[in-house]
Amino acid sequence: VEESPRGMVKLQPILTFITENLERNVRNEELADMVGMTINYFCTYFKKTVGITPARYISRMKMLRAKDLLCQRQYSIKEIADKLGFPDQFSFSKAFKRQFKISPAGYLK
Repeated sequence: VEESPRGMVKLQPILTFITENLERNVRNEELADMVGMTINYFCTYFKKTVGITPARYISRMKMLRAKDLLCQRQYSIKEIADKLGFPDQFSFSKAFKRQFKISPAGYLK
């Protein structure tokens, strides 16, 4: 597995796809299929190239989007949880707090 700009070029469609589909649960199998890799090779390649696992990358992107949505102050915490594909507000708040060490409500203050 290569760690190079070429590696990122190969993953760019995946990164774009993830960003455009944060509201749903994107599975590694789906991503691996998109670039014609086996799931094991894809996960290894992704981690070597990006530095974190696909799941952690997706989680991080969701949390960054959550921060943006919170800053807009257009949506309730529950609406943001729904928008980002969380089963409920509680699991969203837990994930947000794990990522940023502060609750969504605390972040808003």
